[in-house]
Amino acid sequence: MAETNQSLQTLDALSSVRGGLASEDGMARLKALELCQRLQLELETPGETFFRTFWAQTAHHWILFAALDLNIPKILSEDGESPKTNTQIAKLANAEPVLIGRLMRHMASMGTVAELGPDTFAHTKFSRYLLTDAATACLTFMRYFQSVTTKAPEYLAQHNYVSPTSPQKAPYVWANGLTDTTFFGHLSQEPKYGPAFAGMMRAESEGKPTWSDGQLYPVKEKLTDVEDSNGALVVDIGAGNGQDLEWFHKNHPDMKGRLILQDLPYITDSVKLDGIEAMAHNFYDEQPVKGLYSPPNYPRLR
Repeated sequence: MAETNQSLQTLDALSSVRGGLASEDGMARLKALELCQRLQLELETPGETFFRTFWAQTAHHWILFAALDLNIPKILSEDGESPKTNTQIAKLANAEPVLIGRLMRHMASMGTVAELGPDTFAHTKFSRYLLTDAATACLTFMRYFQSVTTKAPEYLAQHNYVSPTSPQKAPYVWANGLTDTTFFGHLSQEPKYGPAFAGMMRAESEGKPTWSDGQLYPVKEKLTDVEDSNGALVVDIGAGNGQDLEWFHKNHPDMKGRLILQDLPYITDSVKLDGIEAMAHNFYDEQPVKGLYSPPNYPRLR
């Protein structure tokens, strides 16, 4: 009875954000997502939560990798995104229809594709997203990184469940059998996975409120124009592809001062953004830009 009452309270709270959703308020959308996740956990039995977490979601990862290897998202886009049967998909993917059916049904159960009828499937907004450069970058890196997550329990046990204090002894370094390097140092030598990681970090922030839009940090009150033409307004350390600075420049195009993007050379060499200066810098080294005020950390929505 208590659990039912809690679910009803969550439903009431979810109803309370209707106005924000109607006005396309980004914070209201995030609140609604949080409440939906809470409601699912409240309504599920512990067993349902367990098997969704350890069975369905785990299988979903490798099924997505297989689907991308088979070009299934691209196949679903053909002929004006018309619905396609297992047999049609299998023929275009050069795969067995029975296997394709098993992959497609699992993806349908997870909401990745839509099952319109017996053995008939079509795109969803998520499966369309799998066709984007952002998704390609994410999945390229995630596939590469899986060995680290698989070995993480063993790493923790061998290190007596103590948090690593050195980047040279982090799980990534240990799992890959590396020496005298760090996660970022190794990525800088990986022409495929370094850029993929940067692309994943950019994709992770897309569609979320940013610190510079005024909802999370009072930009207008805390930051003022820089009178010196060579002075820096914002320096983003470890900025990746520069999404935060790009949003800042879009939100405050008239603020005076340099916008400086700092990251390792393998990132900065490929950054080309209007109004933003790319500067190669390792954040373990002394900061070359002097005289800046560093505001307290702003909340970052994940």
